[in-house]
Amino acid sequence: MAGSGSRTILLVEDEAIIAKAEAKMLERSGYAVRLAYSGEDAIEAAADRAVDLVLMDIDLGKGIDGTVAAERILEARNLPVLFLSSHTEHEIVERTQGITSYGYVVKNSGETVLVASIAMAFRLFEARQQYQRKAEELEAANARLRESLAREEIVSAALKASEAEMRSLFDAIPAGVGMLKSRIMQRVNAEFCAVFGYSEAELLGRETRMLYFDEAEHRRVGIELYGALSNSRRSLLEARLRRKDASAVEVLIGASAIDPASPDPMSSVVTVLFDVTERKRAQDALRMKDRLLAELFRACPESIALATAEEGRFVEVNEAASRQLLYSREELVGRASSELGIWVSKDARAAAISRLRSGELVRNLETRMRKKDGSEFDALVSMSAVDMPDRQYYISFVLDIGERKAMEAALGSSLSEKETLLYELQHRIKNSLAMIGSMVGLEMGRASRSEMRAVLGNLKDRIQSLSCLYDALLKSGTAGEIDLGEYLRSIVSSLAETYAGDSRAVRIEEDIEPMPCDVRQAVPLGLIVNELATNALKYAFAPGQSGSIRVALSRRGGSAALSVSDDGIGLPEGFDLESSGGLGLSIVRMMASQLGWRLSVSGGAGTSFVLRAPESVPK
Repeated sequence: MAGSGSRTILLVEDEAIIAKAEAKMLERSGYAVRLAYSGEDAIEAAADRAVDLVLMDIDLGKGIDGTVAAERILEARNLPVLFLSSHTEHEIVERTQGITSYGYVVKNSGETVLVASIAMAFRLFEARQQYQRKAEELEAANARLRESLAREEIVSAALKASEAEMRSLFDAIPAGVGMLKSRIMQRVNAEFCAVFGYSEAELLGRETRMLYFDEAEHRRVGIELYGALSNSRRSLLEARLRRKDASAVEVLIGASAIDPASPDPMSSVVTVLFDVTERKRAQDALRMKDRLLAELFRACPESIALATAEEGRFVEVNEAASRQLLYSREELVGRASSELGIWVSKDARAAAISRLRSGELVRNLETRMRKKDGSEFDALVSMSAVDMPDRQYYISFVLDIGERKAMEAALGSSLSEKETLLYELQHRIKNSLAMIGSMVGLEMGRASRSEMRAVLGNLKDRIQSLSCLYDALLKSGTAGEIDLGEYLRSIVSSLAETYAGDSRAVRIEEDIEPMPCDVRQAVPLGLIVNELATNALKYAFAPGQSGSIRVALSRRGGSAALSVSDDGIGLPEGFDLESSGGLGLSIVRMMASQLGWRLSVSGGAGTSFVLRAPESVPK
């Protein structure tokens, strides 16, 4: 059997809904699944040689239960049987004793544990088959040697060759394998040594306690593993162990008695473990990202909906969409907008779908939408296509602009009234940015990993930079022009407040002249100051070092110059502005290129970044 994609699992479960859900979970992991709803059906289905593993429930309703069905299946053929049950009572577990099973998984342990248990069962079955075949080969070889060889030297040489083959097989197993006697390592393979960073000589004869951070975890693993073995069961559990370099490694551990028939079967045990550190780290990061995106989706004050591209059926909507359309979430999910008559104009909807199918984005499409009560409202719609592994989806952002259009109609051509409307829109955008910044700040406080906190912190600073722009717009009272000096001073002030708690005595000084500036150029200039000043605060000074950062904006004749400098430790050796891979400097380079400004850097006693306008004031 090669990968999971060529393996077939016989899932025996009398509850059809549960069986379907578990089958879907297994199919996501690449397995083919066959279903049996009774013990009798399972016996018949398992006779098919295409079945590679049986995932067996214990309680199967009427007829024989899972343990009896497993015994009869194993009488007919040899294949791995893994019990999956919601019961943890001792008497229920005892019913699996005496059956050659490959584990006992409690239902609802999670997809990771179930899939890993199945993978472990396959590996243990394959290892057992290899060992059985090898044992048979060795027995036949020894028999022939006893019959045909008379000299002790020849017998000894044959035994050494057999040991070398066994060692080669032992080391070839793609998992960490250790043979323990009273939890003292007697034999380990190469993968076991690689997982923990020790040599074989450093491990043999030592207690497994050396692989744990504390006695409590060592005791827990021992109780669970050996407790399962005492009940004639193989077991599988996760643990956090210690490498030689004192770093942590997350592992999945399985164990089995080497000789179950011995007077003390638990004294000699073979353990198999898999390093799942990277997988767990990726899962944790994905879960955090999912939580953040879900919270942003839920809390966004604007209407957001996700629908299938093929049928247009809603998959998810946020609270704002429900309020906007007067439908509950349950009334929307699973139904199409065309079915509900949400788009007043079928032509507008068809045009939007056509643009999406041709690969274009739909931006700020003005149309009319219909609510549940039949009332209509003016809407501003933006849409984009999202390709997912299973299918394509359309995400829609709908802004109710009825109030705005009513205001426009009432205000007419009055310039002052238009400015009032613009002020309101700017204020709402500023509040939305503030809300997003606060949510990112909350997630930053909850993040357990420093890398994630740093990423969220940088994101919050960039959002604050844009928020400062809207502060400047509100104060200027105009739509297209602000005081660049005042805008940059607000960014510097915000950064100073953010890093005020830093133990280093780093001052932020400013020498910024007033300068009118077009908003389209003010945004990238603000981001450049934010990135350069933030980098200086983080990296320009050693721990405990004091110093200053200076932000300057000046105009000489028809040319403007913007600089961010510090008197810190200076640039690292070999620093190249064009090839630096950091996100912050990448943003600075892109923004400078967008503006057409010339960017330069100098080192020595500190660092100085300077941007110069090509011709005149950025107006």
